Parts: sequence; structure tokens; C-alpha cells
Amino acid sequence: MKAVACTDTKLSVVDLPTPRPDRGQVVIDVLRCGICGSDLHARHHSDEAADVAAEAGYDAFMRSDQQVVFGHEICGTIGDYVWYDTNHNGVLSTSELHVTIIVAG
Repeated sequence: MKAVACTDTKLSVVDLPTPRPDRGQVVIDVLRCGICGSDLHARHHSDEAADVAAEAGYDAFMRSDQQVVFGHEICGTIGDYVWYDTNHNGVLSTSELHVTIIVAG
């Protein structure tokens, strides 16, 4: 899959392995994606933010030397999923999967 990644403050389009969903997860085939202001701020200040997060006990915040995929504001369709019915005794087929999205303003 193609993605926009940030390493050492530089943005680039990279090829990454296509993710595979685990139980109860979906993979979205992204049609459009936005990079928000928080992503762009983290692009230049991730190390400082990671230091603050580490002081608070969170050690997994992105660092500038790591490759981080940007873009969490997306729209798309469900491309793949692993979902189980309420009895947990079988995988649902595509025709049985229904998704409802409620948007409130």
C-alpha cells in the first residue's frame, strides 16, 4: 500500500505491506486522506512532545528518527475484515456485514 510517512521531518510517499485485520478489526480502503495540523506540528516537534509524554509515563510517542505514517482523517470503504457473530461461532460473510456511521454536529 502507499502511505505518506515522516522521518526526520521529511514527508515522503512510501510503499508498505498491506495490513491484515485481526479478530474484530477492519481494514479501510482509503479513498481520500487529510493530514491535520497536529500531524504537521508533530513533524517538527515530535522529540520534544515525546520527552513530555515520557515524563508522564508514555514511552511510545513518535520520535523524529522513526518512520511514522501520517493521515488519520480518512474516508473509504471496508476492504477486509475479520468479524465474528454474537455467538462467536463463525466468520460472517461480506453480505452479512452491515456498518452504520452516525454523524452528529
